[in-house]
Amino acid sequence: TALAAVRARRSLDEIEHEIIRPMGEPRIHFAVNCAARSCPTLAAEPYTGDALDEQLDASVAALVVNSAHYRLERGSRPVVHLNKVLDWYKDDFGGEEGVLSFLLPYLPEGDREFIESNGPAQIEFEHYDWTLNDTAVFGSHR
Repeated sequence: TALAAVRARRSLDEIEHEIIRPMGEPRIHFAVNCAARSCPTLAAEPYTGDALDEQLDASVAALVVNSAHYRLERGSRPVVHLNKVLDWYKDDFGGEEGVLSFLLPYLPEGDREFIESNGPAQIEFEHYDWTLNDTAVFGSHR
């Protein structure tokens, strides 16, 4: 019926915040996003049940190899520059310390060793660019 169809409609915001986030899977923040330039990179393929765990890991790994989302300053105290999304949703990771603990296994080995040897690291979250992540902006012709 029409009433049932209206009740079944959900916004993307409701799906993200009322259904997916309560499942307790913080890797979702690397996969579901708004497609702004500062968002984690969108996967080129759909997420599937059989490959979901590997796909979510790949999404996290893609973030930490992109200097727009992760950068390490190797000073007397390590400074980790991170994507602002991780600040907004840090509670899903257990706070700022939880964000870094979560990311450590995904970091390049040298960075991980440096942070573990010279920590605790200071975390700085980068400015967020809301510009649409549109390939046309960069002159791509598909």
